[in-house]
Amino acid sequence: MPKVRCGVVALRKPLPGLVAGVIMRLATMLRVTAPLIVPCALLYFCSASALADKPPSAAELQRAQRQAAHALQKRQYTVAAEALNHLEKLARDVLAAEKVSPVLKRRARAALSYVERMRERYAMQLGAGAGTAPSTEASEAKPPRGTVSFVRDIAPLLQRNCVRCHSGNRPRSGFSVETYNRLLQGGDRGDDIVPGKPEESLLVLLLQGKEEPRMPPNRALRPDLVKLFETWIKEGARFDGAPNYSPDTTLTELVPSEEERLRRKLAGLSAAELADYYDRVARRYWQMTVPGQEPVVAESAHFRAYGNVPPGTLRQVLKQAEGALRALQAWFRRKSAELWRGKLTVFVYNSRYYYLEHTRMVERREMPGLVYGHFRPAVELPYAALYVPSETEQVDAVVAVAQAIADAYMMRAFEGCPAWLRGAVALKLAARLARGSHYVLSLQSLAAEELPVSPQDVRTLLTGGMEYLRARLVGYLLLEALGRGRSSRELRSLVELVTQQDRLRRMLEGRSGEALLARFAAAINAAAANTRR
Repeated sequence: MPKVRCGVVALRKPLPGLVAGVIMRLATMLRVTAPLIVPCALLYFCSASALADKPPSAAELQRAQRQAAHALQKRQYTVAAEALNHLEKLARDVLAAEKVSPVLKRRARAALSYVERMRERYAMQLGAGAGTAPSTEASEAKPPRGTVSFVRDIAPLLQRNCVRCHSGNRPRSGFSVETYNRLLQGGDRGDDIVPGKPEESLLVLLLQGKEEPRMPPNRALRPDLVKLFETWIKEGARFDGAPNYSPDTTLTELVPSEEERLRRKLAGLSAAELADYYDRVARRYWQMTVPGQEPVVAESAHFRAYGNVPPGTLRQVLKQAEGALRALQAWFRRKSAELWRGKLTVFVYNSRYYYLEHTRMVERREMPGLVYGHFRPAVELPYAALYVPSETEQVDAVVAVAQAIADAYMMRAFEGCPAWLRGAVALKLAARLARGSHYVLSLQSLAAEELPVSPQDVRTLLTGGMEYLRARLVGYLLLEALGRGRSSRELRSLVELVTQQDRLRRMLEGRSGEALLARFAAAINAAAANTRR
């Protein structure tokens, strides 16, 4: 059924009626006899009658409500007024129709409720039809307070139970709870909240299990918490955060987590106060790992190290860390000042035992093998931890430094950088800083054994489906092929592409995807051939 759009209104015309109308005009112009005109006229009027009898669909109601919500969000109040009028007409047509499903009627009643609510909320703007903001007095007037508060009671429940699925550009079921205003806009299934009527609010019905699927999924909210939602809606579903917050304030700002509160606290500290705070936390972590032993402490331009190695070894580790940082900055052109405030804390242990003890006691996890250093981006204390390998392990200390510093740099410089790519960058960095290292040579040999790779292997690598060690080795060969100089635009482009999964997926699905995969596979195989020589 073709549709002709006019502003925010969609005019529908059945195809038979459209064709019949055209034939009637042609017949009239050509003075064709009545026997041809009469059937066409009957076809035209029958199709028009059928259209008049057919009520609007749920999709049309949903589309009209989205148009109204979008116009209100953009403060296009003239367009919004037209959209609300159109939505009201569609809803009343549904309710006036005889053969309509109960679900569609409920959707229509919800649409009328939405229209009434939006007209009441934006009465001044919709009346004037202008894009002006409401007056300060109106915007800061605090609504009457009920027994249940949105900011104190409802927002924390939404933040803990709903925001993970119902936020972002594509919230589940089109229903977003990111802000109070978006919460009241409802989703694809209708008005999730009807102020004053919890029994008609889809959100309450889902929480009670009276509508499917029950929310939150896989578990039921306690009855007393569901009762909070019911009471808040019955009392008018008001926003009580003014004047400190607006209805467009995100739940994250309304209900900051412990981590967010700490982040705000640290952001307000001076450089000296922050350094003192980090020192206290670092020494607490040290005592959790090596109780009763004071650490050796040394500093360089960008790092502050705590270790149980000799002072000379600790200074050498810091020198290697500065060299690793310079190399990474040359490759990716991101300065350390942009990545972390002050000096990055580095824990340096003289054995793998203490390194593993640190991960167990401080991070509450086990560290896999072939890892000599890593970065932990905790708000309380972001730090790198590593251990200096013994001579029996045939691994140079610079390899451990490269792993830890590359991990820290890549996680800070490129949000969402996958583990295999960080490991590949660390291996490339170690190969540069410790040429001839037994460890590097052995890994290069292992990498060559993974070859040849196919374009499909490269797809698996880029999308994160390859086993970690193999992905790290193959990724290293790809980085070697792309970045042989001090800096490489191709190397930076690859890292930025891999860390933007949506962009990567679109590229791989496009026409150029297969060509890109074939080019990367050829580069990896060529790099392996050079490594063997």
